[in-house]
Amino acid sequence: MLVLRPETAEEFRATVGAMIPVLTQNPGLVGFSTGTSMKCGTARTLAVWRDQTAMMNFVASDEHVAGMQRTQEFSTTGTVTSWEVTRAELPLSWDTAIAKATAATPSY
Repeated sequence: MLVLRPETAEEFRATVGAMIPVLTQNPGLVGFSTGTSMKCGTARTLAVWRDQTAMMNFVASDEHVAGMQRTQEFSTTGTVTSWEVTRAELPLSWDTAIAKATAATPSY
């Protein structure tokens, strides 16, 4: 979850847009959802990966690294969290993801 700087919203969306094809072409992606609220100024991503290796392949991609290098330009704070789930726990809900993010320490 990122708390966005309103003045960089358009550039943030363009940067995320460059990541989506890389994300969706990753064979280890099970599914994902994004959510943005201009009212509360947040952006969230919920992704489910087959395994840690698949997730890290995306995390280390040029497009994701370029976006992450601009995180503080786009947002005032953010929280990244991950956890393992069983197949029976799918599909994940946003309520679950928000609870996990809320319980985690902000990443910066």
